Amino acid sequence: MKNKSKVELFEIIKEDDIKSNYLEKYVNLCMVKFKIYDTCRKLLSNVKGYIRCKETKRFQYITDREELLTSNKLLSDSRILTKLFIKEVHNVMLNNYGLMNVNEWFLRHSTDHIYEYFMKFDDHINVIDALLVIGIDINIFQNEAAENISTIYRLPIDNAILNNYNNMEGLKQHITRRVLSDLSFYLAYDKLYGVKPMIDNALHDKYSDVSLNDKDIIKMIVKVFSNYKLFDIKLLKKFEKAITK
Repeated sequence: MKNKSKVELFEIIKEDDIKSNYLEKYVNLCMVKFKIYDTCRKLLSNVKGYIRCKETKRFQYITDREELLTSNKLLSDSRILTKLFIKEVHNVMLNNYGLMNVNEWFLRHSTDHIYEYFMKFDDHINVIDALLVIGIDINIFQNEAAENISTIYRLPIDNAILNNYNNMEGLKQHITRRVLSDLSFYLAYDKLYGVKPMIDNALHDKYSDVSLNDKDIIKMIVKVFSNYKLFDIKLLKKFEKAITK
């Protein structure tokens, strides 16, 4: 006779909690990425050749450095090798800088606090490289998470192969990927800096050519996030208006 007694785990761990936690992680990691870039630029201002330079020069250095790191075979040849390399980078963060969970630590602290912490160390370029690699890992997670979120909520999306092809050819991403990425950016940016009119205007221009079908997908995505109290409904509607009107 089959055992039909209740499984307590299913009573403790709720489906809605799993889903909301995943969406929260998706947005939170975008916040971490912002803090990483802010910290790297501030640290760079203490490096010879960048102390009195214009901010645009520091921006360019961070962009170029990230591209250099991404092109290395340890971060581009295979996903397994990338995971192993990033694990070693996290070990470096623990052994050299005393940080066990970098993402959680970045979430808890302000950029000023993070900057002051890393100023205790002399190897600013090594710190910047390690942080940028962690940022690259976040980018990888965000891409994979877009597919996972689409699967969970049955949103239309292209597959990973087509997405990689579009990236290599410099083509636009599928509307679902674009919206999920921009929405996480929007929510994270608001938490850290407050959304400014220029952000809404930039989004409006970016989505000026959306089709009626695209608009339906946008509404579906906004509705997914609106179902959870974690996210500000007014802000979600503001985002929707910016990219559909």
